[in-house]
Amino acid sequence: MASSRIVIGMALAAGAALAGLSGEVRLPDGQGLSGVSIALRGRPELTTTSGQAGRWSLGSVAVHRRPSDIFRPTRNLSWRDGRLEVVFQGRSADGSLALHPAHPAFVPNISARAHAALDTLDFSLCAAKVSLPVGTLDSGSIVVVLDTAGAVRSCDASVPTIPLLGFPTSWGNVTTYGGVDTSLTSSGGACNYGATKIRHYAAIQVNLLPGDAAGQWKDGRACGQGALVRAYTPQGVREVHVRIMDKCPDPHCGIDLGGAPAAAIMGVQAGRYQGEWTFVSCKGHPELFDGPTHLWTKEGTSTFWSLVQVRNPWTAVAALSWRPVATPDTPWSDMPWATEAENFFKVPSGLFAQTDSVEILVRYVDSTSHGIRLAPLDLSRPQASYPLE
Repeated sequence: MASSRIVIGMALAAGAALAGLSGEVRLPDGQGLSGVSIALRGRPELTTTSGQAGRWSLGSVAVHRRPSDIFRPTRNLSWRDGRLEVVFQGRSADGSLALHPAHPAFVPNISARAHAALDTLDFSLCAAKVSLPVGTLDSGSIVVVLDTAGAVRSCDASVPTIPLLGFPTSWGNVTTYGGVDTSLTSSGGACNYGATKIRHYAAIQVNLLPGDAAGQWKDGRACGQGALVRAYTPQGVREVHVRIMDKCPDPHCGIDLGGAPAAAIMGVQAGRYQGEWTFVSCKGHPELFDGPTHLWTKEGTSTFWSLVQVRNPWTAVAALSWRPVATPDTPWSDMPWATEAENFFKVPSGLFAQTDSVEILVRYVDSTSHGIRLAPLDLSRPQASYPLE
């Protein structure tokens, strides 16, 4: 498990008026940390969130700056008596002491005269908040260490935010609407897998704004995808692997966890946490499977209408293709995504016209694949299961 400390690195361009406000947020082990909110105080349009690899940028902006003062952090930020404490110390150009150690009541504690002349950057994660005077910084970088382990307020009540999507990593709210009962198994959800024995499952957002379909669900194309979920808690960074089995249209959902993953992240305190999720393969994670990977035909299937899906896939399915076994030089033909049900492919009538066996190829989003040879009529049998090679 990663350390609970958060390192904030910030670089400022030299100059008396313009500063390139950018940097990265990272853990002590060097991992980038997303989801930290950054804002230039008093300028509501200048806000951002640390993204993939912890990087962030507010662009080049004019700031109030006193270039004669150079301040350096001297020790870690910590919790004391329920308050955040950070100690800065610096000297002005004439050598006089310009900033004294901070007291717990101020983050940081600078004189009223200096504070009035400076812009301030606010960094926040869960209940923790750090404020840095922009104008006191010289070119280069400044590092602040934030220890959340002793936070007096929990991270289980994060502000609802629209997810920021990336590939393979996205960030936003990590929630649970199903509680933290580790015995609960997925019923297949909107991915239409039916009753399963999988306890490590999650739902992904459909929309980012109402009705825009801009979430990662994509009409069920996220089904079967594995994800490594990391959330920021008072006990540090916690992580768990899940398989996407359902959808949640709430624009503030981010990723919604089932019972076992929710318990791993949240313990007994369910809520809305801030975190990130990275799409990964399910291979190597037996908790994401309840049997072998197989091709499954929907109930009601016949030679006139047949829908198929991949159950226990290695990751999300990108395409389902077929060609006659007798003519292996024939180009692959893709089955269309079904419109009758999400997370299904529709078997084309041309496949049932074949007299010999056909080869079925499952192509995954990570460029791996599965294959199987079947008689065309095998795909006309309802609720049939065919293990993939």
